[in-house]
Amino acid sequence: MGSCIVESVNNVGNMSAYTLEPIGFIRSTVKGREDAPRQGPEGAPDAWLEIEPRFADALLGMEVGHELIVITWLHEAKRDVLKGHPRNDPNRPLTGVFYTRSPARPNPLGLHPVTVREIDGTRVKIGPIEAFDGTPVVDIKSASTRADGRDRKRVPLTGCALLSILPERCADETPLLTNSSPDRQPGARDDGLR
Repeated sequence: MGSCIVESVNNVGNMSAYTLEPIGFIRSTVKGREDAPRQGPEGAPDAWLEIEPRFADALLGMEVGHELIVITWLHEAKRDVLKGHPRNDPNRPLTGVFYTRSPARPNPLGLHPVTVREIDGTRVKIGPIEAFDGTPVVDIKSASTRADGRDRKRVPLTGCALLSILPERCADETPLLTNSSPDRQPGARDDGLR
């Protein structure tokens, strides 16, 4: 089994190299870019995540219906791209990749919000996910705070939350981060390059 290597771009500064070891691989009907939607909610299929047997115990507690964040290494992505037009649309402003969801970036990690559809031993059916067949998975995290023993509601991030000021002093403050803005449809995600 191979490893994914994270390297510094053009040996900038004192960056070190790190080794990421896949915990599993995506098995999907999406074989390449021509089959893939730009984002999971745009028609991506379900796929199987095959976990390496030695990581089987890490699946303990996972159940059908759970929401996860699957972190992949986008092994076919370009690593020398630092800016571009979102969705390759020249009518959109040139944007740095750190403010896009583009797979092309110095360290091409993919973040995929998915739902567990089925569990069969060390195989977990998840979806929707736009990752190509054979994409290495480097980690999985629960998208729910319930997984860490706390049944908290998600609250919007405000300036007061950032400054750790008492909540009662910020009751009327507008959230800094929300799921919608005037120019986006409710529930829409930020677009990336692709």
